[in-house]
Amino acid sequence: MSETIIEKKAGPQFIEDYSRYSVYVLYRRIAPDFRDGLKPVNRRILWTMYNDTKAIKRTVKSATNVGAVLKYHPHGDASVYGAIKPMANWFESNQPYIQGKGNWGTFDGDPAAASRYTECKLNDFAIDYMIGDIRSTPKAVDWSPNYSKEAMEPDFLPAAAPMLLINGVFGIGVGLKAEIPTHNISEVINATLNLIKNPNYEPVLVPDHCMLCDIVDTDWKKINQQGFGTYTIRARIDIEKDNKNRDILVIKGIPNLCYLDNITEKIEALVENKTIIQIANAYSESTQDIMRYVIVLKPGSDPYFVRDMLYKSTDLEQTNRINFIALNGLQAVRMSYKSYLQSFIEFRKLTKFRVYKNMLQEVQTAIHEKEAYIKVLESGEIDNIIKMIKKQKSIDDHSTVEWLIKKLDITDIQAAFIINANIKKLSMAYLAKYKEEAANLTVEKNRLMTFLIDENAITQDIVNELKEINRKYGHPRVCRIVSDDVNSTIPKGQVQIAVTENNFMKKLPIGVKVGSINDKFRQVLVLDNTDTLLIFDDLGRMFSLPVHKIPFCDKAASGVDIRYMLKKFTSGISVIFPMSVMKYYSDKNKETDYPEFFIVTASANGMVKRMDIDDVLTAPPSGTIYAKLDNGDKITSVIISHSSFDVIIYSDNKAVRVNVNNIPHLKRNTKGNRLMQLSSNCIVEGLCVIDKSVTDAIILTRGGKINRINIAALPISKRRTGSSIIKLGSKDSIGSVIGVDSGDSIIVKTLHNKEIVIPVEYIPTSSSISPGNKINGFEKGDCVIYAIRHHN
Repeated sequence: MSETIIEKKAGPQFIEDYSRYSVYVLYRRIAPDFRDGLKPVNRRILWTMYNDTKAIKRTVKSATNVGAVLKYHPHGDASVYGAIKPMANWFESNQPYIQGKGNWGTFDGDPAAASRYTECKLNDFAIDYMIGDIRSTPKAVDWSPNYSKEAMEPDFLPAAAPMLLINGVFGIGVGLKAEIPTHNISEVINATLNLIKNPNYEPVLVPDHCMLCDIVDTDWKKINQQGFGTYTIRARIDIEKDNKNRDILVIKGIPNLCYLDNITEKIEALVENKTIIQIANAYSESTQDIMRYVIVLKPGSDPYFVRDMLYKSTDLEQTNRINFIALNGLQAVRMSYKSYLQSFIEFRKLTKFRVYKNMLQEVQTAIHEKEAYIKVLESGEIDNIIKMIKKQKSIDDHSTVEWLIKKLDITDIQAAFIINANIKKLSMAYLAKYKEEAANLTVEKNRLMTFLIDENAITQDIVNELKEINRKYGHPRVCRIVSDDVNSTIPKGQVQIAVTENNFMKKLPIGVKVGSINDKFRQVLVLDNTDTLLIFDDLGRMFSLPVHKIPFCDKAASGVDIRYMLKKFTSGISVIFPMSVMKYYSDKNKETDYPEFFIVTASANGMVKRMDIDDVLTAPPSGTIYAKLDNGDKITSVIISHSSFDVIIYSDNKAVRVNVNNIPHLKRNTKGNRLMQLSSNCIVEGLCVIDKSVTDAIILTRGGKINRINIAALPISKRRTGSSIIKLGSKDSIGSVIGVDSGDSIIVKTLHNKEIVIPVEYIPTSSSISPGNKINGFEKGDCVIYAIRHHN
C-alpha cells in the first residue's frame, strides 16, 4: 500500500484548518439566520417536534424529542435538552415556542428535571407562525439533507414575524459574538408595519427583557443605526413597607441570563463580610409566575442607598452589549435594525410569493383534471373510451393516450387523468359536481394570480398577518425606560462620616450610633454618598476624597486610616467640608456681581487670609496647596464666612474681632497677614464667624466651661493685641466663640461624639474675665471640639 506525504508548514496549515472550522461552527452552531431568527439547533427542535415526533396536539416525552433531534443535530443530548428549556420558559424567552409539562426549571436557577421526566409540545405560536406555511406548502422554504443523508430538513422556517429581534440571541463563535437582546413583540411589529408603509422610516427600538427591569435611556437611535452599542439594565427593586412598618426592598424582576439564587448568594456574602450592613433579613415570597424577593432593612437605613449598593455589587445591574450579527446566506454580517427589518420584509415577500406560486400550480393542476372529466362526460364517448381501455393489450398507455388526445382534443396530462381515474368518477352523476368544483377552482386561481402579479397584494397580506400576531400575542412593555444621572454609578443615599483625632474615618448608615472607640472623634458629618469630602490638612494642603470610596464599618470598629485612601496625606486634619457645601456657596457667589462668601484660614503663627471659594473646588485626591507656611507653622482653622460677617480670631484667653472684608484677599499659594499679636508661647487656636446682629458671645473651652458676655466686649478695633473674653483654667483653651441671641440654643459636640444642647437663656451673662460655668452633662476627660448656634 503506497502513501503520499505532502509537506506543508504548520502555521499556514493551522490557519487554513481553523478558518474552515470557524466557518463551520458559525454556520452550524452559533449564528442565527436572519430569516427565522433561529440557530440550527432551535430550528431542528421545532422541525423535529412537528414532523417526527408529532408533538403538536399532545405532549411527547422530552427524551423522545431529544432523541429525534439528534437525527438532524449530531451533538450531545444534554446540549439539545438545554436548548429546549429556554424555548419553554416565559422568563427566558420573550415569545416561547414550546409548552412544557413537568419541572422545566425556575427563575431562581433551579434546573429542569431530567428529560425522561418532562414532556413538551409545540405551542400555537410555533405551529401557526414558525412552522406556518410549511404545513400547506413545503416548497415555501429550501431543504437540505441531514448529516447522514437519510432525511431532509428545512434550511430555515417561514417565520411570520421578525423573531430575531423579538426573542434575540446570544452566541460565541471563533472571533465573533452575536448579542441581540429581546425586544417587545408589539413594538417590533409596529416598527415593521411603519417601515412597510414608509420606506424612509427610521425605527428606534429599545430592548425589552422577559422580566420586570429598568433600562437606562441612552442613544438608541445610534445603536439602531449601527447595530452595535451598550446599555445598562437594572432589576426592578421597589421600596415598600412591610406589616411592621419597616422599610423593605422587593426584587420583582431580574435581567435575562441571570438567576435569583446567584444574586441572593452574593447578597448574603455582602452582608456576611459587612460590605452592606443595613440588611436585617431576606426571604422569598415568589410564586411560579411572580418574582418577589423581600429584603428587610434595619431601622434608620436609607433604602435608596441600599438599593444602589445592591445594583453596584451584584448582577442586579448589568451593562449589556448589542452586536447585531446574523447569517445572510453563508456570510455573517452586522445589520442595523432597519436593514434587518427591510431584509425580513423582503424575505417574507419572497416566502409568500413561493407559497402562492406553489398553491397556484396545485390549483391549475386540479382545474386541468376537472376540465378533463367534464370534457369526457360531455363528449358522449365515455362508453367508447371504457371499451378502448378494456381492449388495451399492453401496459404501455401511449396508444390510448394518443387516441384520447385526438378524440377529445385534450392534453396528454388530461388523458392520463382519465385513464387512471376510478370508473365511478367518470359517471354522469359527477358532471355537475365537476363543473362546480372547476368554477370554484377558477375563482381561487384568479385570487392567487392577484398575489403573483401585484406586489401590493402580498404586502397587504403580510400586513394583515402581522396585525393578527400583534392582536393575539402583543402586550405592553415589560421593562421601564428610566433616565440616568451623573452619579448613576455611585449608590445614592445619606450616610454618616466620623473622623477621629488620629485621622481614622468610618462610614455608617443614618440612624446607627457612631459608637465609642479608644480614639476620639474630631468631626461627624451627615451627607450623601455621592458627595465628596474636601479635606484641609494642617500643613496647607487640601485633598478630595469621594464618600463612596470610604468603606462601611461596624459601629464598634476604629475605621480606616485616611492614609490608605489618600497616599500623599502625611499630616493632621484641620477641617473637612462636603464638596456640595462648597459648590453651594460658589453658586451663591455667581448670583451676585461681587463674591459674598469666602474661605478664611488662620495659622498657628497668626497668618490669616481669605480666598475665593472656587480656588478650593479643584482639589485632586493627590492634594494641592491652599496656604503657604513658614517652617514650624501649621493651619489651625479653616472656615467659610459671608462678607458682611465678622471673624473672631482667638488665642489663649483673648480674641480679636475683624470684619471679613478687612482680611487680605489672596490666592492659594500665599501666607496671609498677621492680624493678631500673640503673647509669648501662644498660638492662634481658631477662627469663628459672628453675625453683626447678635447681642451676645458664647465662649466655650475645650475643658467644658461656658461663658456668656455682651458682644460689646468684643469691639472691632485696629488693636491687634486682642480683648480678654474668659479666664482660663490650667491647661484649658478656647474651643469655640459663637454669636447668639437670647432665644437661641447652643449645640455642643464633644470628642466622645456626645451632643449637649444648652438654651442661651439658661446661661448667665458674665464678664470677660469670668472663668465661666461648667457645662451640664460634660464628662470628665472629654473635650469640646466645636459648637454651633441653633435658632429656636
